Amino acid sequence: MNTPFADQSIILKIEMGPDQGRRAFLPDSEQSPWTLGRSIESSFPILDSQISSHHSEIRFTESGHQIRDLSSRNGTYVNNEKIFDWHPLSVDDVIRIGTTELSVKRTSDHPTPPTPSSESIELSHTILTDPGSGKGPERCPRCLQFIEIESTPVRRVSCYVFCSPCIENEDAAGRRMKNLTLLYELGRGAIGVVYRARHELLEMDVAVKILHSQFSHDSTQRERFLREARIGMSLVHPHILRVHDIDHDGDQLFLTTEYIPGQDLSHRILEQGPQPLEFSIPLGIRMAQALHFGHSHEVIHRDVKPGNILLDENDIPRLADFNIARAAQFTPASQNTPQGVVIGTLRYMAPEQLDVNRPVDHRADLYALGATLFHTLTGEPPFNTDNRLRLIRDVLTAAPPLASDRRPDLPAALDQIFQTVLAQDPSDRYPSGSAFAEALAYIG
Repeated sequence: MNTPFADQSIILKIEMGPDQGRRAFLPDSEQSPWTLGRSIESSFPILDSQISSHHSEIRFTESGHQIRDLSSRNGTYVNNEKIFDWHPLSVDDVIRIGTTELSVKRTSDHPTPPTPSSESIELSHTILTDPGSGKGPERCPRCLQFIEIESTPVRRVSCYVFCSPCIENEDAAGRRMKNLTLLYELGRGAIGVVYRARHELLEMDVAVKILHSQFSHDSTQRERFLREARIGMSLVHPHILRVHDIDHDGDQLFLTTEYIPGQDLSHRILEQGPQPLEFSIPLGIRMAQALHFGHSHEVIHRDVKPGNILLDENDIPRLADFNIARAAQFTPASQNTPQGVVIGTLRYMAPEQLDVNRPVDHRADLYALGATLFHTLTGEPPFNTDNRLRLIRDVLTAAPPLASDRRPDLPAALDQIFQTVLAQDPSDRYPSGSAFAEALAYIG
């Protein structure tokens, strides 16, 4: 039988999940609520991809400890009962968040082993919100594993402590660029390389995109880079990646954006395969709304694809990479792209983008989002072949396939949506991002 807390210290122990075996003392005074979640800023960070960055919180009151859910993605359960508002906790209760199960124990029932010490356990959440303090275990900000800094090779960069495997091949780690300290590489492309960095004055993490050095004196690439920054700073929307600033370090241009801990949609599909409707439809709606916002500000993206949709720890998407964006409507005579050069990613490009003699407007973005959503739900784009000439022919001439042919459990209404948004003729597509979002909302 579960019993209320007595005058003893209470610990929370992870019985099942990626961080199995870790534990921490619960608060024993009426201080600020104590949070559980994936974020390194949580009081008790847990490495579990199925929990939210700030998933639930625990507080101490005169009547004992209580827990509540913080509008998490997968819910908080106590003894298999889903809870929402403050719920009392007792000894031997079992808390489940994501794939992690935690038990509530008295210290007298659960002696603390010598390593890590009880002092280290008490300090762990404080250290995580004050990185680099040098006391007890710290958490590597890249792999999220705990490090015993007294016995493990580590490297300090800015306010962080990294385990050696995470940083040993990062040649740029520790490099200063104005007020930024580079931490590690997040990705690279044809135009530049992106790093996670620490803004030392603002004391916050950002992403830094650095133009490749070979383009330092290339006026066309520099102008595209500057345009990406200007567009990003002008489009303030919850589902568009926010650009903070653009600057240069010598001849090297760089821009800073908000840092999104998580992964892009292409990696999500690669790792997990076709995504469920409950994930895909809200994503499609949010991206359609983001595109509508951009179009209303006379900007088209021209390269909507899974790799340019970033997902945070709560699966909230941001549209990124406006490097090749243009005015909301342009003709071959008004664009700066060299004649005969096709811009975009072929598997997601609208037919009119493949014909340099045809005008391209905002409906090309809707086609690309439709192809992206089709890929998200079925595991592959509508037209998918390694033969480039055949791929171009299919995009230009073939009718879009039925999503239900590739995934029979999808509702028939989705087939009609894809037939509309992937239509060859732009005039047969949805007229706006908001119209596309409204159509998807009927599915959701």
